[in-house]
Amino acid sequence: MSGQRVNRASGFSMIEVLIAVVVLAVGLLGLGALQTVSFRNNHSAYMRSQATVMAYDMMDKMRIDRARALGGAYNLAISADPPSGSSFAAGQLTAWIQDLTGLLPSGDGAVNCVPLTELCLVTVQWDDSHGLAGSSSQQVQVTARL
Repeated sequence: MSGQRVNRASGFSMIEVLIAVVVLAVGLLGLGALQTVSFRNNHSAYMRSQATVMAYDMMDKMRIDRARALGGAYNLAISADPPSGSSFAAGQLTAWIQDLTGLLPSGDGAVNCVPLTELCLVTVQWDDSHGLAGSSSQQVQVTARL
């Protein structure tokens, strides 16, 4: 044996560094996409919770004025203008619709009370096109016995 040894494994080659940079870049892009999806889902959840709060808010308003609510004074269709006038129910509906349009994008609501069963259905609708999978129209419906 000649006392001379060739050391072939000394340091990193340029291809190893390039592969490491590519793997790191793909990981960072995945992290960015994860953040974007997480933000969208969080925003959709926030909108849904606001809609639920607003639906229960209308239920509470109708419980205060139970007789008129069961008499149909609070009934309102989606996209309908709230009733005009100075009645308590008209004022409550007008304020509720204004709150919906202020809190939710394209926010709207509907109320339907059935006197026979004493059940009221409150629907809150909004545009969630920036949220889950681009599905635009979302709804929350709450049914309760007054």
